[in-house]
Amino acid sequence: MTSNPRIPQVTVQVYLAWQSPRARYAFDRLKLLFAEHSQGRYRLEVINLMLQPHMYMSETAKNMWETLDKLPSNLRDELERAIAGEKSAVVGLTLVKADSL
Repeated sequence: MTSNPRIPQVTVQVYLAWQSPRARYAFDRLKLLFAEHSQGRYRLEVINLMLQPHMYMSETAKNMWETLDKLPSNLRDELERAIAGEKSAVVGLTLVKADSL
């Protein structure tokens, strides 16, 4: 799928303290939903902090729920369900616009 260059692309980064098989399945499913329902505007990136501890940004945890509010309702609802199911593993969430990658 090719994205529209006029629509800014945003990467939603979910930071996990660990990644269980159940979490991996849930977030793989979410990646597909993001691809299907956002017309290329949003993509989901799951960052396992056990494998990439240098990727964590300290302000992500305190801004996680505010960040969720910035997403379209259909994507936000799905992501909230995944976070609730893996609540102890999810430690942060950020939005990164394509031009800042």
